[in-house]
Amino acid sequence: MRQPRRDVGRVSKREGGFEMAKKILIVDDESEQVDFASVLLEENGYLTVRAMDGREGVEKARAEKPDLILLDILMPEQGGIGMYVDLKRNEETKNIPVVIVTGVARGADFDEVLITQGGTLPPPAGFVEKPMSPDIVLKLIRDVLP
Repeated sequence: MRQPRRDVGRVSKREGGFEMAKKILIVDDESEQVDFASVLLEENGYLTVRAMDGREGVEKARAEKPDLILLDILMPEQGGIGMYVDLKRNEETKNIPVVIVTGVARGADFDEVLITQGGTLPPPAGFVEKPMSPDIVLKLIRDVLP
């Protein structure tokens, strides 16, 4: 597989006068999905961080402080719904936008989670269906991360 360019980036945070690329955490137990999303995003100037389940995803979200999270719902260990609830209840991570990547009916599980949490959790920043369309994913990310 060709190595993506890491020297270009979309404007984001200023550190020491240099502009840094925005960082996206990809959480999915399917390595092919993670590889696809990583290459797509890196070729479009984003930095990526990978996690293979919700538990690892929460740890990386806290450690890496991504600008956005692409989150699969159905995963072993801790699934995407549990990870989403953990992220939104934690002061360190609650303001990170989350885009749900799913092969199941759009938002149905999340509507139920939001209702059972008494409306205390904000809705996800967006939903993307599997298989991911590169144009749709990039447009949604650009809309969420101006």
